[in-house]
Amino acid sequence: MSLRACVALAAFAAVTSCTRAPPACPASFHELPESVKEAGGECSCPLGQGSGSVWGGPLYTEDSSVCRAAVHAGVVDPAKGGSVKFKGAPGCPKYKGSQQHGVQSAAWGAYPKSFGFPAAGAAACAPGVENECPGRYADATEAQKAGPFSCSCDEVAGGSVWGSGIYTSDSAICAAAVHAGATKPAGGKVTVRPAPGCQKYEAAEKNGVASAAWGPFDSSFYFEDFGSGACPEVPADACPGSFQDVPGHQTAKAFSCTCTADPTGSVWGTGVYTGDSSLCGAAIHAGAIGAQGGKITVSAFKGCNRYVGSERNGITTGDWGAFPSGSFVIDGKGRPECAK
Repeated sequence: MSLRACVALAAFAAVTSCTRAPPACPASFHELPESVKEAGGECSCPLGQGSGSVWGGPLYTEDSSVCRAAVHAGVVDPAKGGSVKFKGAPGCPKYKGSQQHGVQSAAWGAYPKSFGFPAAGAAACAPGVENECPGRYADATEAQKAGPFSCSCDEVAGGSVWGSGIYTSDSAICAAAVHAGATKPAGGKVTVRPAPGCQKYEAAEKNGVASAAWGPFDSSFYFEDFGSGACPEVPADACPGSFQDVPGHQTAKAFSCTCTADPTGSVWGTGVYTGDSSLCGAAIHAGAIGAQGGKITVSAFKGCNRYVGSERNGITTGDWGAFPSGSFVIDGKGRPECAK
């Protein structure tokens, strides 16, 4: 291959016959051009183990550090550095963590794309376990959702969890199981039970897993012997999620309700808020209540052509353009005006 032909290739194309050295590896594999990922290529790693996170092995998630993964795979000597050949691969349903050559890789769940190193040998997705749990309760079959079912968690990887003791149905089953104490991070068998939706879900950090708070959700689940399936208590006059959920919201005046702690949802505006903003988030932003919750009174206000965001009382609101369907204000918190 001529030097001109080499130069014409993409910056990270395989240039084994070129006279110039391979370029430096990017921080993570996903930074490479799609064409190079598919065709494979070569890049150079410096001395040392590199920096950044690594998930999986011998196939790694596409957002893993290339050089750190190369050391983990044993294709680069950290004492010398050097060039490494890589190749993109399809995603896997899960990735197992391991410690190799002084680098600890982490486990992860499903990821859309992977990569590996041909010099490390043939690579395949991590094998599953018998009767493996679905990723989320929402992914369970209708037969499973009809009643309690048992399944097995492999090494528990990442996943989002909302709630504590009782979880939203879009939460990751195995991460929630660790949170609830139903299994260890190394995995194990769990029994999952369906539950009705709740008006709110509480955040908590348990067993190394941090769950998030959430508002109303249509269905839930919990683990046998590790929860009762009962929803957290909410006041009889609990605030709806947004002002648009208030009956007759477009003309509502002095509507009162009670906010619980840890409100969820986004807020747009300052003083005057878009109708789809979180009522309780806006109330904290306006200074009507603290993060612990409390009673608020709100009223409808005309739609504005512009809403300006700001950061107040630990709540950051966003900017927005015209919202003709209406706004709301927190009663007793100044004279409302549309942003100019």
